[in-house]
Formats: sequence, structure tokens, C-alpha cells
Amino acid sequence: MSVSVPEKTFEHWVSQYILYRFRSKALLWWPAFGADVLTGGLPRRPGKAVSFELKTTTTTGGNPNRHHIDIDLGQLWNYVNHPLGLQPFYVFPIPNWSGSLDTFARRRGMHVTDLAFRRSGSNWWFANWTVAMPARDVAKVLAGPLKRHGSPNLGVRERLLTIDVDPSKRTRIVHWAATPSRPLVQWREFWDRIQECGAIDWPQRIVVAADALPRAKSSLSYQEARAALVWDMGGEQNAELVILDLVEPNQYVVRERLTTAVFEVDESADGQGYDHRAVVFMDATLLSR
Repeated sequence: MSVSVPEKTFEHWVSQYILYRFRSKALLWWPAFGADVLTGGLPRRPGKAVSFELKTTTTTGGNPNRHHIDIDLGQLWNYVNHPLGLQPFYVFPIPNWSGSLDTFARRRGMHVTDLAFRRSGSNWWFANWTVAMPARDVAKVLAGPLKRHGSPNLGVRERLLTIDVDPSKRTRIVHWAATPSRPLVQWREFWDRIQECGAIDWPQRIVVAADALPRAKSSLSYQEARAALVWDMGGEQNAELVILDLVEPNQYVVRERLTTAVFEVDESADGQGYDHRAVVFMDATLLSR
């Protein structure tokens, strides 16, 4: 078994993209090995946090044209038992090459490190073969195995999808464990939509000024939460801040007053179930009105 894209390379390319696109308006936190991110502690300014779990594809069975992604059921069980707003997006490649990306690029006289950037060309740039999928959608595809597993115990893996590639035509066919409920979101489109505040059921945690909220409301719709965040763009630095948690699609609750200025990390997380999870906090000024 060999990886199509090395995990660490994939992590760095994801970080480079976010920081190049958003500069200092997006803050990244990668936890220590074996620790999970808790986004209960957020920077003391309006914005929102989204998290993602990075996966790479592997090839097996002596067929370099067949890639697949396996998901740890214990990790997935744990994620979907978090409140909806704290669940991550799974981020992974959909290869259109044979074998490892490094070997395939070298055979074509390309430097594989250039693929982190648009200059490598539209067919090669990593942003054009990377996708995002909410954890809840992953759980729906693997509903049967996940129900049978029924615990956060790590080590039991299930195949999410298999990708068959025709490298001569740069085409691919994706075979799912079960038909997903909606299409995958391409990497650049994902961040375009995040800047527009995502979708009514996309996991995110929002920080706004208390004064931006409708009076006497402890529960807000997606549109009301978005309006509060947009209203607060460039707001007072010393304003009283509150956290809006997504608990159900189209339902945010006013969870708590914000009192800390750092990300919290769950040091009790065991093993390597969380070693590729990260959180991004986006400043409210990045959001499209």
C-alpha cells in the first residue's frame, strides 16, 4: 500500500493555500499528535471557526490506477457525536494520476512541489483535485458500518470510496460505498462559500458582538446569524462578544460569553485518531456582504 499524496505535503499545501488567500485574516491551529481541537476558545474578535480532517488516498493490490480512501469508524463516530457546529469537514484528494503524485509528475518532467501553486497549470494544481465533505455526509455514506461499530474506539476502518483513473485521458470514475446525499465541494468553491457564510447546515462556530443580536433571542436562523456577523464587520475591539453554535441545520444558539483568547486543545484525546485535524478562524472582515 502506498499513498497517492504524502499526508504532510497535503497538510502544508492546504496551509499554504489558506494563508496565501487570506493572509493574516485567517488563523490556523494544528494540534499536537493525538490531541483534538476544541474550538471553545476563540480569538477575541468577530469571525468564525471551521475545522477539517485531512485524508489522503492510497493505492493497493498492484494497481496504480486505483486509489481509495478508508475512514476510521471510531474517529468518525466521535466527530458526528460532537455538536453539529463543531464537526469537521473531511478534506481529501480525488486523484487523476497513476500511482504516487511524485512519481507521476517526475515522469512528465515536472517538479512536484510546484503543484501547490496555480502556476503548475489547471490540470495539476492541487486546488483542482482537492474536495471537502462535511463529517455528517461521510457518516451517511458509511451509515451501516458506523452503526455496527457504535463507539469511539479507533482502529476499525471502512472504505469510503474508490477512484479508478485513466491516466492517458486524465479521467476518473468515483465508486462510493453508498451514494452521497449531495455532490462533493471543490476546494476553491468551498472557500468561496465559506466567505459567504457557508450553508445552513455547514459546521461552523461564529463569534459576534452581543449588540449585533436580535434582542431577547437565544436561538437564531442561519440568515440571522449571518446578518449578525456581517453587521459586526470592523466592529468595536472591546465589544462584548458571544458565541453562536450551530446545533441543527438552520438553528444557532447563543452559547456563552467569550472570555478567552486562545484555542483550546483536548489533551485527553487518545492515540492517532486526530493527527490530521486543524481549525481555521476567519476574521469577520473576510466575509462577503
